[in-house]
Amino acid sequence: ANSLVNPLTALGMLETIQRGKHPAVIQTAAVSQLGWMMVRLCRDAGIPLVNVVRREEQAESLRAAGATHVMDSSRPDFEDALETLARELGATIALDAVAGPMTGTLLAAMPEGAEVVVYGALSYEACSGLDPIELIFQQKRVRGFFLGAWAESLGFLRLMRIVKKSQALMAEGTLRTNVARRIPLADLREGLLDYTRHLSEGKAILRLGE
Repeated sequence: ANSLVNPLTALGMLETIQRGKHPAVIQTAAVSQLGWMMVRLCRDAGIPLVNVVRREEQAESLRAAGATHVMDSSRPDFEDALETLARELGATIALDAVAGPMTGTLLAAMPEGAEVVVYGALSYEACSGLDPIELIFQQKRVRGFFLGAWAESLGFLRLMRIVKKSQALMAEGTLRTNVARRIPLADLREGLLDYTRHLSEGKAILRLGE
């Protein structure tokens, strides 16, 4: 159930980072299951990763797991601190699962020529806060990432190699997915409501045989 979308998306993100020769990366929703995968992939690839979360307890869980750069977006000094760290590390790409004002915040924090790759909309808002001066004169940009389009661009043989790599990384635990709850079909409504209140804890699996 967890062997396709997130693992391949994480590898697609890593390929995008490496192909663009980005020295460092920022990611939002860092305690999502995809976020944890990026933490492990970037660590193994030696790529500095700035992890943005919404609450201090989420930041603590990442630090406890060995993440070096963790930022809590609820802090009043978040934007200034993010810009300072992004420019120190040379972060020129951000992976944004939130959208809304966060997209503009990420773009503003990074140096000239940087890009924000939007792959989610957890804020349920349109991307905003984009300064046209940065887009025009600093050549920054915002674009989307869709797994299907990325996979199609690879060609069949290259895609199969990446799928094989994904399977190997899942087997060794690098691309593991935490399953927080298993929901019997009879408890679907209550189980999904509970899941939506604890999204960062892990995925929910629906058990159709019960």
